[in-house]
This record gives sequence, C-alpha cells and structure tokens, in this order.
Amino acid sequence: MGGSNPPSSANMKKKKYYKNVEPKFKVGDWITDGEAIFHVTSYDIDYGYQLETQKGTSFHFSDEKVENKYHLWTIQDAKDGDVLIDKSGSRECPFIFKETKPSDIKTDVLNPLTILGYCGIGGAGFTKSSGWGDTANCIYYPATKKQRDDLFKVMDYEKTKIL
Repeated sequence: MGGSNPPSSANMKKKKYYKNVEPKFKVGDWITDGEAIFHVTSYDIDYGYQLETQKGTSFHFSDEKVENKYHLWTIQDAKDGDVLIDKSGSRECPFIFKETKPSDIKTDVLNPLTILGYCGIGGAGFTKSSGWGDTANCIYYPATKKQRDDLFKVMDYEKTKIL
C-alpha cells in the first residue's frame, strides 16, 4: 500500500465517483455480520475500511465487502456471555451480558428493553447486579480487549476475596 506508483485510472474513477459519497460506516462504529464483530478504526477511499476485532487484530477490507456484508451492531446482536459496555453519561461500565427483556419504563423510545447481565463494573465498583439499564437511557456496544481484560482482572480479584 502507498507505494510510489501513480493511482490507476480505475482508482481515479472510483475516487471521482465516490468523492461526494459518504461511507456507510464511520470511525468508531461497531459492525457485525451476525458472527464476527469489528470496530471501525479508519476509512480511506482508496483502501476501504480498517477494522479491529475485539481481540485487537486489525484487518483491511474493501468498502464494497464491508458495506454489503455488515450492519451496525445493536443490542439485538448481543449473545449470552458477551462482554459489553454500558455507556451512561461519561462512564463506560463493562459487564457480562445475559439477556434483554421488555421494559416497563415510560419513555418516548419505542419498545425500550431492559438489559440484564451477570456481573460487571458499575459506578460503585464491581457488582453482581442483574440490571444494567435500558435502551432508552443508555448506549451499549461491545467491549474492546482492554475493557474485557480490565473486567476479568477485577473478577479475579473479587474471587480471591471470597476464598
């Protein structure tokens, strides 16, 4: 990539054609095809998307492949046991996801969900609380490797306090 050769005429046409077209996903988005989950770390019109797995491995994929195969990750893509982030205000709280259930809160959000988890790090530290907010008041997304590792370190520490 990025050698000294001039861009091919196909790339020049692609650049010209896409000049005023925004990519489907933006940097910071989490995307999935239902199996793999990626974090969008950069986008370049010539090279496509740079994506990072939750374990920190980076890949480059063409924009056509990504935009045709992947969709924005939502809480409906979460699976039992996934480590997620509950972003409420300025805090990012990692927790182990269990399930969603319909919420009975009164809100303008259509069909909000209550998010249940096994345990995590909340505002007051480690908790085995099952309630992790709802889709009307919180934002959820997959945890990065560092966030997962931090949660597991705290869990290991809590386990030693019990023994």
